[in-house]
Amino acid sequence: MEKILEKVKEVVRRSGKEIMKNYGDDNEVTTKKDKTPVTEIDLLSEKIIIDGLSELGYGFLSEERLGSKDRLDDERIWVIDPIDGTKDFINQTGEFSVMVGLVENNESILGVVYQPAFDKLYFATKGGGAYLEEAGKIKKMNVSRTDDCGDIKMLASRYHMMDLEQNLSREMDITDFLSHGSAGLKIALIAEQKADLYINSSDRTAEWDICAADIIIREAGGMITDMNGSRIMYNKENYLNLKGYVVSNGLVHDKVLAKIKELR
Repeated sequence: MEKILEKVKEVVRRSGKEIMKNYGDDNEVTTKKDKTPVTEIDLLSEKIIIDGLSELGYGFLSEERLGSKDRLDDERIWVIDPIDGTKDFINQTGEFSVMVGLVENNESILGVVYQPAFDKLYFATKGGGAYLEEAGKIKKMNVSRTDDCGDIKMLASRYHMMDLEQNLSREMDITDFLSHGSAGLKIALIAEQKADLYINSSDRTAEWDICAADIIIREAGGMITDMNGSRIMYNKENYLNLKGYVVSNGLVHDKVLAKIKELR
């Protein structure tokens, strides 16, 4: 697994380098059927990743190229988001990432989340721990020990907050919020102890939005489930996360799920 991880890290850094060459340029933006934006740089990043990982022989599921249904028969597949947070790339906030996850038997077993604007690389493998590589140093990550809901720092989208999240934060007396772009980076921030909770109740997010970060938060000691408390499954025929997702430091997870059940 170590050789595979090093290959993924090399490929996402190469992709990030090309992204940053075009950062701040007037890139052409088109709108996909799901109303989300895509740029020519998303497509370039995807090509670099797929070309770089193809030699390893696994199938692909990517935001910009959904791949063949043959992937459903594959024991292992790559799940890719070439730019997670395209709006933040366009708006030049720096809060976007390149994400690659490796799935085996419907479970995320390797994940890399790379933030090229700040050269921060989060990574994890199953049973190997979660790490942040930054400024030439690698540090092991562990989630916070916050267990009082009143002390929770909750992550929120920079662009929208759904009714359930607003109602839950009010009911649980959560007053400390951190707005940030990129679902993958939000999850990584919990692994890094920069926050404690992130909820997305939408049924329109997809596997590539969270797959790479899934193993990172779990290896850091946190939890990620759907809003019913079930494990997230990957390489499904329907790649949408129809039951949303909840990410936490683990200590507040059951309390949050119980409150969600009350509010729905």
